[in-house]
Amino acid sequence: MRTYPWLSLRRKRRRVKCFLKFRPPGGLSGINYHVSVMTFRDIRARCLVGALLLALPLLCSAQEKPEKAAEKSAEQWLALVDAGKYGESWDQASEFFKSAVTKDAWNQQVASARSQTGKFKSRTLKSSQYSESLPNAPAGKYVVIQYDSSFATGPWIETAVMMQQKDGSWKTSGYFVKPAK
Repeated sequence: MRTYPWLSLRRKRRRVKCFLKFRPPGGLSGINYHVSVMTFRDIRARCLVGALLLALPLLCSAQEKPEKAAEKSAEQWLALVDAGKYGESWDQASEFFKSAVTKDAWNQQVASARSQTGKFKSRTLKSSQYSESLPNAPAGKYVVIQYDSSFATGPWIETAVMMQQKDGSWKTSGYFVKPAK
């Protein structure tokens, strides 16, 4: 097997050693100090470790759980519904949602549901569950989010089904409201 010294991974580490003689004023005996100077390889290794330690929090935050990303999208979408912007909520929904219900039918259905619930008061997250298959839905990545919601007529349970799109974003593919028990 042919070896190339310039490709060798086992290069010898070279350290430059300096001996300094220190003579304090007054003529006391000298003290020898041993100083080790770092090589370029040592400096490079320490810089690499430092850069990795600085980048670690950024790498961890970039990998957000799908549930958290879907919850953020659901909250933005539900804000449109709460504000009575039903047409805009339909526009922001997934293609699967739009193929299942027309914009006019959606406006009628959500207006009917909101007339039963009354005015929106508050909403707290009850559960968030990731799934790659749901009944009567195409294969894909889903997060089913349930909220304990308070409306003018009392407590209700809202369910938002979020579907991951090809571009990585999360859009609503289903929305259900039922009275809390």
